[in-house]
Amino acid sequence: MAFESEQEPSDQCAVVLRYVTDVVHEKLNAVIDCESSTGQYFVELVKQTLEKMDIAIKKCIGNATDGAANMQGQYKADTTGVVVASESLFSLLNDIAVFIRDSYKRMKLWEENSEDKRHRRLGVIGEMRWWAKDEALRKVFGRFAKPDNALYTDLVITMEKIEKDVTMKPVI
Repeated sequence: MAFESEQEPSDQCAVVLRYVTDVVHEKLNAVIDCESSTGQYFVELVKQTLEKMDIAIKKCIGNATDGAANMQGQYKADTTGVVVASESLFSLLNDIAVFIRDSYKRMKLWEENSEDKRHRRLGVIGEMRWWAKDEALRKVFGRFAKPDNALYTDLVITMEKIEKDVTMKPVI
């Protein structure tokens, strides 16, 4: 005998807490039926959930979503565009990726200086693509306590060679 739910399907929000000791931990703390999908609603939802769990919001340092467009905009929750330091960082990472890939000469220098060819493409960061910001950070700087595959050194060497290359236009 099959049972059918009489309830209407609803959107749900998973609240996952991530914290760092000597390693990164993630814990699913709640799955909550959502009444709205605005950024402001999610801010209030997170506040209420943390209060119920007796976690001081002032001890929390970040918030992330699955890339939902409803979290973008002046009155929403995209802190990467509001905090000057993070906006500058993501803008710089994006500008470097565009700068290198927009010239076959610069791309050639990049490829010559990147010893490991796996995952060596620097990606352009889309304004609405939060995962692209995370991916750009991980490519350039590596993962928490695991910088082995980071491209930072290769990037600095490539940029220095571009600067010193007399065949490049001086305005660059």
